[in-house]
Amino acid sequence: MLRRILERVLVSLGVIFGAVTLIFLVLNWLPGDAATLVAGDDASAETIAHVRAKLGTNRSLGAQYRSYLAGLVHGDLGTSYVTREPVVSRLAAQLPATAALTLAACSVAILLGVGLGVLSALNHGRWFDQVVQAVSLFWVSMPSFWLGILMILIFSVRLGWLPVIGDGGLLPSVLPVLTLGMVVSVPLQRMVRDGMLEGLHEPYVTTLRAKGLGERRIFYVHVLRNALTPTVTLLGVLVGELLSGAVIIETLFARQGIGRTTVEAITQKDMPVVQGAILIASVSYVLVNLLVDLSYNWIDPRTRLATSKGTR
Repeated sequence: MLRRILERVLVSLGVIFGAVTLIFLVLNWLPGDAATLVAGDDASAETIAHVRAKLGTNRSLGAQYRSYLAGLVHGDLGTSYVTREPVVSRLAAQLPATAALTLAACSVAILLGVGLGVLSALNHGRWFDQVVQAVSLFWVSMPSFWLGILMILIFSVRLGWLPVIGDGGLLPSVLPVLTLGMVVSVPLQRMVRDGMLEGLHEPYVTTLRAKGLGERRIFYVHVLRNALTPTVTLLGVLVGELLSGAVIIETLFARQGIGRTTVEAITQKDMPVVQGAILIASVSYVLVNLLVDLSYNWIDPRTRLATSKGTR
């Protein structure tokens, strides 16, 4: 067990290192001169050269990469070209808003996805299952920004129930959370439904029925638990969709957060901020998937048993 955890941690660290390297190379290969951006288009060649030396962009790519890694070790992501404040401070101020949005949307996705998946499996072939599948197809076919616009038109413009924009408070967060959570819930709903329908035809279900276990206990205790393993795997993958969707939702609903800050930094060509935001998203994605992988031993005892046999 401990060996498996250490292996997964080492693999995750390798993935993070690869992501850091890829982010650095891609952003440094993009066209444009950071020194010209900082100094201004009307600056003289001497001024631009001075700014380039101050930023360190006059050095070789290898030297810049080593300096970048050294800064990461000490928690330094650089300085914003536009605001001249440390990138860590700027992103740290926006992180709570994005974390709250993604966690709330993830909770909505789990409640909708697992709940509707279980109810669809219980009512397989009936009108409820058909309605859920039709609505799910409608949701999954619609981009998050278009769904957000529809939510604004219906619940804000026409009905006037909820505010369109704003930060803080419950009401301004309802539409963004629902929009992001509804889109992510569709794959979860389908995975739970298909997993439970497939599990009902497994041999162990016949054995449990022969032993006299009730249908509800078989369904909720055994079949649902076995269906949760691939669902948890999918949830880890969908974290990337939550993070990318937060960029669109924060911009659409004019909310503060790392996603909106990243969009503003891209338009301003503020590469240190863009680099830091992408790095935070990459590390978050890797860490969540590491936790998902380690949770298998608790969800499925067969995984724990296979691990213990493999270490003997």
